[in-house]
Amino acid sequence: MLVHPCYIEGFGLSVVEAMMAEKPVIVSNAGALPEIVDHKETGLLVSPFVAEDWGNAVLELKKNKELAFKIAKKGKEKAAQEFSTQNFADNYNLLYQNL
Repeated sequence: MLVHPCYIEGFGLSVVEAMMAEKPVIVSNAGALPEIVDHKETGLLVSPFVAEDWGNAVLELKKNKELAFKIAKKGKEKAAQEFSTQNFADNYNLLYQNL
C-alpha cells in the first residue's frame, strides 16, 4: 500500500509507480491526484488535512482485503493504459503528426 498525503501535487509519479506495481493507493483529494485516482475504483481519495480520515482509509484497506485487491488490480490497469511509456510515445507521435 502507498499512502501519499501530499496536498500539493503536480502529477504524482510515485502514485502511478505504485499503481503499476499493483499496490493499493491512498492519496489526497488535492492537486492532480484526483485525475489519477478514482475513489474506491483505483485508489482511495482522502481529505488532505483530516488525520482521522487517513487512519480510517488505511484500516479500511487492511480490513477489507477484497477492496484492496480490487483497487490494486484496477489501479494497475488504469496506470498501464494511461501512463505507460508506450502511451507517452504514441501521444508524442500523434502530436508531431498533427503539426
